[in-house]
Amino acid sequence: MVIGDIVGPKLFAVTIKQQKILMISIPIELNVAPMRILSMNNVNPKKLLHSKWTKVVPMNREKHFTIVEVELDEQRNITLCIIEAVISHKQYSINWRELKDKAVWRLGWC
Repeated sequence: MVIGDIVGPKLFAVTIKQQKILMISIPIELNVAPMRILSMNNVNPKKLLHSKWTKVVPMNREKHFTIVEVELDEQRNITLCIIEAVISHKQYSINWRELKDKAVWRLGWC
């Protein structure tokens, strides 16, 4: 459970996990909306291939997707990410960082 609140010049996020309370202070100067910080998917580039995703607002009845191809450069940075719709098998090239936005994508098939 994560609770966020703006107090003065800082954003305070409180994480409650197994009856332990953690307080994290993040400066507002990051130019990121406070709720956006708390509502992002954790995406590990190393585990991206074959991961499953659900689009929050489906288009053309395409809701469930799988990452079918990931290309890396010499520095091990992702240069290409191909996602495939389960229902139609259409493939789309996307920026893998878009998957972090919970308003658009959910991890797993929901």
